[in-house]
Amino acid sequence: MTGRTDRTSRRALLTGAAALAGSTAGCFDRLRVSVDRNPPEQVSLTIKVVPRDEDRAPIRIAQHLTENLERAGAAVDIEPTTEEQLLRDVLINFDYQLYIGRHPGHDDPDYLYTLLGSRFGEEPGWQNPFGYSSAAADDLLERQRTVDGDERVERFTDLQNATLVEAPISIVAYPDEPRAVRTDRFGGWTSPSLEYPLGYLSLEYEEIEDDDRDEGVLYIGLNDRRPTRNLNPFAVEFRDRGVITGLLYDPLGRRIGGSVEPWLAEGWEWGGTEERPRATIRLREELSWHDDEPITAEDVAFTYEFIADTTMEPQEDPVVPSPRFRTQSTLVDSIDVVDDRELDVHFTAARESIAERAFTVPIVPRHVWEEQTEMTSFAGFDIDHVTEALVWENAEPVGSGPFRYADATADESLTFERNDEHFLQTADSLSGAVAGYAERPVYEGIHFDFVPSDASALDLLEGGQLDATAYGLAPEELPAASRASDLAVENEPTSSHYHIGFNTRNAPLSNPQFRYAIARLVDREHVYESVFERYATPAYSPIAASQYVSEEFQWDPEGVGEHELSFVGREDGEVGVVDAERARELFRDAGYRYSEDNELLVQQ
Repeated sequence: MTGRTDRTSRRALLTGAAALAGSTAGCFDRLRVSVDRNPPEQVSLTIKVVPRDEDRAPIRIAQHLTENLERAGAAVDIEPTTEEQLLRDVLINFDYQLYIGRHPGHDDPDYLYTLLGSRFGEEPGWQNPFGYSSAAADDLLERQRTVDGDERVERFTDLQNATLVEAPISIVAYPDEPRAVRTDRFGGWTSPSLEYPLGYLSLEYEEIEDDDRDEGVLYIGLNDRRPTRNLNPFAVEFRDRGVITGLLYDPLGRRIGGSVEPWLAEGWEWGGTEERPRATIRLREELSWHDDEPITAEDVAFTYEFIADTTMEPQEDPVVPSPRFRTQSTLVDSIDVVDDRELDVHFTAARESIAERAFTVPIVPRHVWEEQTEMTSFAGFDIDHVTEALVWENAEPVGSGPFRYADATADESLTFERNDEHFLQTADSLSGAVAGYAERPVYEGIHFDFVPSDASALDLLEGGQLDATAYGLAPEELPAASRASDLAVENEPTSSHYHIGFNTRNAPLSNPQFRYAIARLVDREHVYESVFERYATPAYSPIAASQYVSEEFQWDPEGVGEHELSFVGREDGEVGVVDAERARELFRDAGYRYSEDNELLVQQ
C-alpha cells in the first residue's frame, strides 16, 4: 500500500504558505507605515472551554497550551463557559477563536465528510464549525465514499496529509471511560457499554433482599443537566452522543458488532449500481409510536426530508438542515414510499457499506414534528435561519424506542418507563446479531439523577442509591471505587476525542501556518500523563480510533522518530515545557515578527 506523502513535500507546502503570508505581510507593512505609525500590538488569543466541574480535561489542556503560547510571546485568556453555551458559540454562532472540547464520537471516518467539507462551513452543528475550505480535501472526502478496503485507507491517508498542513483541528487524545457500577443488582455492564443505547438493553437483573429502592428500576447518575431540560434529538447544543434520546427513538438499523443490523426495519435488500446503490426496506409489523399512532413508511420518508431541511419547503427557499445527523442525510438522494411498510431509498455516490450508515438516524413521528417546521427567532442563535425544530425543547417526547418518557424535574432528574409494546417485548424472535446485543429489558424503568461531582456519585453508588454512572469517573476517584464492596470499575476506550478547534474565518487563525505552530505547542505525552493519568490514548488523527488510520498517523508510545505534529520541547527534556526559541521560529515561519521583548506581534 502507498498513500504516504513525502514529509519534505509537506514541509515545502508549509514553507510556501509561510512565504506567501510573509510576503503579503511585508507589502502591508510598507503601505501601513505611510499612514499609521502606531506600534504593532501583541497577538492576543482567547481559548473557550467548559468549567472544571463539568469536565476537568479541557481547562487543564488549555492551561498547558496557554503556558506554552505565552512562552512563545502571545497573550492568552481562558474563557470558561457552560457546555450548552460553548456548543452554541462554536457550533451555531461561530463565536470563538480557539476552543478545547470533546467531539461526541463516530462509528466511521465518513464523519469527516461534514466535519471538514467546505460546503458545510455555514451550517450549524458538527458541520465544519471551523469554516475550513479546501478543494483538495473536498475531493478526497467525496472519493472515500466510493471505494473500500486498502483504497479507502489510501484516500484517508492522503486526506490526513492534506489537512495536517492546514490544521483546522488538532487532535489531542481519545479518552477512556472508567465507569463505576454496582454488581449486586445488575450484571452484563460491558456488552456493550453505556456509551451506546444497546448497553442499557443487555443487563441482567439480580434480585436482592432488603432492597429499599423501587423493584425493577435502574438508577443511573448523570453529570449533565441538559437531558432533564431538553430531549430534542436534533438540538446539537443539548446532545452529545445521543445515548439517552437513543432509548426513546429507534433508527431503521443499529450498528452492532461492526455492521448496521435491522432494527425498526425487518430487513433490506440492495439494488441499483455499485456507484449508486438502492435499498428496499421493509418495516417490522405492527410498529407504533408511544402515543399509539402507527409507524409507517411515510414517517421514515418524512424524517430524512426533515433532517435535510427542517423547513420542509421547496429547495429554492432557505434550507435549514438539522444540526445533527447531516453526514447520514447527505448519503440519501431520494425516497419512494411503496406502501405503509415498504420504501425504496436511493443513495448518492457511495458503497453499500457506507450508505447503510444512513439507516442509523432516529426516526421521528411526522404528526408531531411537521408542526415544528415554521421559521422562528431565538435568543442565543446568531444564524440567519432558524426553525422551531432547532429550538423546541421536546419536553414530553413521542418516540418508538424501548423506553418512553415518564417524568422530569429540570436540573435534577429524568425518568423513563419500559415500552411494553416495543418489538423487543413482543417479537417471537430476533435476528442473531440483534439477539446477541439486545434483550427484552429486565427492569421496568430507568431513573437518571443529576449528580454534580464524581465524589458525590461515588458516595451514592456506595450507599446503593445509584446502580451506575452514565459517564467515566475522574481518575483520582478510581482507587476508592475499586476498593468499595459491591462496586466494579469498567474501563473502555471511546470513539470520541479531545481536540483544539480553530475558527479559520478570521486572522490570525486564518493563517494555516499559524494554526500549525499552535498544534506543535501541545505535549501529548504530558497531557496523557498529567491530565488523563493514562486513561486515554494520545492521538494526532481525527480517525485514530478507526481501522482506516495509517501507521504514519498512529501514536507511537515509544516515541521513536518525530511526527510532523511532535511537541517542540526543550533539549533538556523538561516535560510539557516548550522550547521558546523553537516555538518563536514556527511563528516566524508563519510570517510573524517579534518585538524586542519577544512579544509576538499582530501582522500589519
